[in-house]
Amino acid sequence: MPEYLLTGRDAAGKSMTERVEAGSADDAVRIARDALGLSDVVLHTDDVGALYQRQKDVAELISPRDFLRFRDLPAPIAGFLIVSKGVYLRFWRMTLLLLALIVARRWMGLPWSFLDWLAVAFLLQPAFFAAVAQLFQGQAGRYNQLVEAAAWGRWEEVVERCDALEGSSVPPEELAFQRAQALARLGRLEEGLAVVEPFGDGQAMPEWIYLTRLSDVYSGARRFDDARDAMERAVELAPENPTVLLDAAMFEVRRRGDAGRARELLEEARAHALSDLLAVFARGIEGMIVREEGRPREAVEMLEDAHRRLSAFRHASPLVGMALDLLEAEWAVALAAAGEPDAALRHARAAYPRLRALDARDLIDRLRSALGPAIEG
Repeated sequence: MPEYLLTGRDAAGKSMTERVEAGSADDAVRIARDALGLSDVVLHTDDVGALYQRQKDVAELISPRDFLRFRDLPAPIAGFLIVSKGVYLRFWRMTLLLLALIVARRWMGLPWSFLDWLAVAFLLQPAFFAAVAQLFQGQAGRYNQLVEAAAWGRWEEVVERCDALEGSSVPPEELAFQRAQALARLGRLEEGLAVVEPFGDGQAMPEWIYLTRLSDVYSGARRFDDARDAMERAVELAPENPTVLLDAAMFEVRRRGDAGRARELLEEARAHALSDLLAVFARGIEGMIVREEGRPREAVEMLEDAHRRLSAFRHASPLVGMALDLLEAEWAVALAAAGEPDAALRHARAAYPRLRALDARDLIDRLRSALGPAIEG
């Protein structure tokens, strides 16, 4: 069953973060309100993350609230704090006893001895364990390096890291699509399609996820008609899924400049429960739509707001850093259209290294058309 994290207020007004198992984001919010009695509910998990997020597997050590800190803090720091806290809480009696021993010996005026050092070593052991665990993250660290390579368009490296993670705990469909995306970018689309084909039967992953990710593979090869066909099929299969609807809206406005269809999809998505992160992307998509509708000044305000709010999630994944740079480029396009070339050039130059790494030709061409070659700094 998919797993969602939500924050709300109980009857006494206390803020609580809970894990809810439900069939969809809409159902999760409904359960939080009706069964758990929470108000002011904020959803933290979208329908894709809910399939892979497994907070319940670590619930003894990591609470739902602590689990969210992995998004809000750099992963090594969050991991160190959470693991340390979990271990200390598990052995709190021993911790208090050893602290009392050290304090009592100091109060009695006894000299520092081997017994004190032994107590200190035991007290520091959980922190040491947590630090070592963050330095040697194993598969999690290697997967993060894979995502970082993809976020910067290092496609040969992505393929190599996928090879290294074969047989690991990373879901095979995730590795398959990372590999396929890289192969498509390297001009080997058919090879990439063959890699993901075994996962299209609806067993390993929902078909709507398969089709949205297949759309990304086609887009990587600049086969945008095929990408749109895949995205439209995903919408047909999951017409009430806000994740699919927002992905489709983004595709329509960014790839096709179809503001009308994008707005239709955006409004359909907003009729459902959006996670806090998806709500930020919805705001950015709205800004892009408004710009295409010929209202660049309003678009600037929306895109600036979306960029600011998305920055709060910058530690969640290297993909958020990529999304921030792409959003900044869209913001620069809107600034240029609004008659602010200096500000547009500043933001365009900040985003350009990522655009070049990802070979984002459409955005680069739009910025060059508006601002000239100066965007390359």
